[in-house]
Amino acid sequence: MTKDELQVTIGQNLRKIRLEQKLTIEQVAERVGISTTFYSNLESGNKMMSVETLRKMTDTLCTSADALLYGHDAENRIRSIDLLLRDQPPENIAFIEKLVRLCVNDLPQENKTEEGVACRDECRTE
Repeated sequence: MTKDELQVTIGQNLRKIRLEQKLTIEQVAERVGISTTFYSNLESGNKMMSVETLRKMTDTLCTSADALLYGHDAENRIRSIDLLLRDQPPENIAFIEKLVRLCVNDLPQENKTEEGVACRDECRTE
């Protein structure tokens, strides 16, 4: 991905997150401590922010740098979970796996996939 493509991706993700939180450009810019013009340029993919601004942005929007860089689609959420678990000891990973299984079992039926049903059936026999 080129720098220009990255700027556009970050801008699209900024806009999506800002709108999900029902914030205006002015509100975000003020909270981050940047001008509305600069923020607008970030959203349109014309400018790149510093690491310091990135940190303030993620704090203001209550999101992660990953969300700004990659978005919130399922694949990126799974990658984020993988990164969170990577340095955990095996007993923590086993515990978290059990928690995830419990959560999946409580999903409404329309959100369950055939794979999920098979996985739940396996859990019941353990």
